[in-house]
Formats: sequence, structure tokens, C-alpha cells
Amino acid sequence: MSNKHPAATGNWRPAFHLSPPQGLLNDPNGLVYFTGRYHVFFQWNPHACAHGPKCWGHASSPDLLDWTMHPPALQPGEWYDSHGCYSGSGWVMDGRLWLIYTGNVRDGEVRHSYQCLAVSDDGIHFTKLGPALEKPPASYTSHFRDPRLWRDWDGFHLALGAQRNNGSGTVLHFHSATLQHWTLRGELLPGSDNGYMCECPDLLTLQDRQLLLFCPQGQAGADWPWPNANASCYTSRQQDGAVFDRPHALDYGPDFYAPQTLHGPHGEHILWGWMGRPEQPDTPSVADGWSHCLSAPRLLSWRDGLLSQQPHPALQALRGKGVLLTDQAIHGDWQHAAVHGECSELQLNLRSTDASACHLLLRQGQHCHTRLSWLPATAELLLDTRHSGSAEGRISRAPLPSGKRLQLQLLLDRSTLEVFAADGTVVLSACIFPDADAQGISLQAEGDIHIEQLAFWPLNAKPVHMSSAEGLTA
Repeated sequence: MSNKHPAATGNWRPAFHLSPPQGLLNDPNGLVYFTGRYHVFFQWNPHACAHGPKCWGHASSPDLLDWTMHPPALQPGEWYDSHGCYSGSGWVMDGRLWLIYTGNVRDGEVRHSYQCLAVSDDGIHFTKLGPALEKPPASYTSHFRDPRLWRDWDGFHLALGAQRNNGSGTVLHFHSATLQHWTLRGELLPGSDNGYMCECPDLLTLQDRQLLLFCPQGQAGADWPWPNANASCYTSRQQDGAVFDRPHALDYGPDFYAPQTLHGPHGEHILWGWMGRPEQPDTPSVADGWSHCLSAPRLLSWRDGLLSQQPHPALQALRGKGVLLTDQAIHGDWQHAAVHGECSELQLNLRSTDASACHLLLRQGQHCHTRLSWLPATAELLLDTRHSGSAEGRISRAPLPSGKRLQLQLLLDRSTLEVFAADGTVVLSACIFPDADAQGISLQAEGDIHIEQLAFWPLNAKPVHMSSAEGLTA
């Protein structure tokens, strides 16, 4: 196999987002910093661009820029994971990398979920140790998966996505002194309005706040603030508190799910998510033999009572020769000859003097464009992907702080768009599949709009290398 990803029809293969060599990628798993490298595992079906028996794909990097794709870390085949090595997490202990994952087994229409351990001395080759938790507690169904492991002063802890027997979703908290013989301590989400299943829980601490990330399945509608039937959200509490606050949307875009965080070498928290949706049909890249990718790494912080996500500063090393503009009034359409491209970063500070709307057109061509609209009168961002190219799109809405100023940072990468607004407290992510020649970027002002500052850079990524062809098509 080549040490580069093959070129994609329509040039859709992301340049700096992790995507699968072939087949379907979904949830990021087991994110850890180990032996001087960032390790990113992910759900992967290398056999087809469809959901099926998943293995754990594996990539690592010393700097979040130079990535090496390794052979799969975990592959199904044991009695406890015969139908897939489903999502889980990692933990470094005593110089070894430990993984815990959900072994998926199907017996006709009956599902069995086993929480299983694996361990590695080098971070590449793993030995399976079998189930550590073989069945859900009474009152919970076999929808019981995605263990998030951490260690505290009193032993080991797990957060697990679960479904109650009454069909409602929650997150369970388990404790063990030894990584075996787990005891249920209770529910982290005691309410009954978290969908029919809560997937992909993650727990972290920022400043004095403890944050729980989770994905409520099937919870959408007028009374639910999340943008999709399969959404990602977070809730927080004081570090020593008992009750989590009302959840907030983690990402308002149409294509973001299953986020997980990595505790970095300097104490920082870095997040990746799956850029796709569980209910998403085949994407245009299936014609090239691959589907979906991970988000760019995002640095997390706690800002004025909200979670802030911003592109990791390491990505700044990808910047080419930039353009900086200040203090420009625009009326109607506005373009700049040097501001265009398929892989780029755009930072934009706008002011609407009369509260009129402004529209940013991205990947603009003769037959397609993606529209991001700022509506200061209603304090909203609208992301319209209905005309983005070869995939079916939609309109996504996100609330903004009220006011006549907007701060934006955008990452474009061929078939991905990530929008960070209001210092990263409002984020929208989308997969787009524009024509190869659709590289225009422009502004449309409905009234008096002022560009206080615009910074633009083309982004140049290094290829993902393959450590070995072994296992990649097994």
C-alpha cells in the first residue's frame, strides 16, 4: 500500500483530518498520550463503507501533524467480541497502555455487550485479556457500551452509556479496586429526558468544573435544544458537586458525533469527534472506497460558564503565506483575490452597524456553495449545506451571544468545514462534497457590515504514512 492516501474523485480526501485508508470510520476511541506520541484509535470497518464488525483503527503522531497509520489495535474474533470491538477508552498505568472496550456479540436478534480489557507495552501490539464486566446490572438492557476509564485516589472508575429497561437513556458510574469486579455506584444522568440511549460518555475536569460529555440518541424536537436525533452535548457541575447542570449542545452542525478527549502531556484537554452521523446514508466518497473522518483536534477550556473548543495551536504550523485585512466597510458582495481555496483557515471579526444580516459563502463554484449566515437581529448562526455539492444537506441553527459583533474561526479541508464562533463556545461541523473547482470565498452584506479584521491562510498538510500494510485489509 502506498504511504499516501489515494486521491479521491472530486478531491474530497481530507488533507489534515484523519480519514480511513479504506472502508468506514466512526467513533474516536482510546485517546492517550503514551511514549511521546499522541495515540488516536477509532472505530473502523476496513471491509466496506457500511456499519459492520468494527475493529480499532490506530494512528499516532509526535506533534498532531505527522501521522502514522498502524495496523489495527483490536480486531473481532473472540467469543466476547465476535461481532465487533466497539468503542472504549485508554489509560496509561505502570508504563503500559491499557484499553477497555465493548465486545459486541449477536445471537440472532439478541445483543450481548461485554466490557473487555487489552494491554500493550509498546502502544502498537495489544494482548486481549477478556471481559472485566460481563453484563449490565438489573434494570438495564444490553444497550450497555462505550466504557470511559479513569483512575482516582480510591481506585478505578468507569462511565458507561446505558439504557434502562423502560427504554430511556442514562450514563452509569462503576468502581473497582483492581480493574476487575466492578460495582455500580449509580447514575450520572438520573433524568428521563436523555433519549433512548446515551452513548460515548466522557468525563473531564476544567478549572473547578467537572464536565460530562455524552450523546443522547433519539432525543430531538421543539423542546430539546440539540440539532440532530443523534447529537453530542455536555453538562457540568462543581468538582465536588452532586448534580450536573442542564446540558448544552457541544456542536450544532449536522455532522459531528461521539466526541472523546485526550489528556495531553502539559495537562491540556484535546478533543476529537467523528465527522459523520449514525443515521447518515452513503456519502459521495464511497465511490472512492472510504467514508467519514475525524474532526481536527480541538483544545478545550472553560470560558464564562461555557465550554470553549478551538483548533489546536499545533495546526498553525500548516499555514502558508497569509492575508491580513483590517477596517473595511462592505455593502453587497465582497471578495478578495487571495482569499480562496479548498484547504484553508479563516479568522474573521465582523460588526453589523444596523443589525443587518451577513452571509459568508464557502467552497463557492458555478454549481455549489456552502452558506454561513450571521443574523444579529435574532443572535443566530445558520449553516446551510443544501447546495454544498454531491451530498444531501440541511440548515443547522446555533444561538449566539446577543450583540452587533461576531468573531469567527473556520477550518476548511476539502470535504470538511468546522466553524468556531464566539471564542469557540459555539461550534458547527459539517461534511461537504463540493466540485473540485469550487474554491471561492465571499461575503454578502444585506446592510452595513464592517470587517474589523480578516486573517486568511492556505493550509498545507503532510501525508499520513502507513507503518505497515499488514492488517489494513484483514
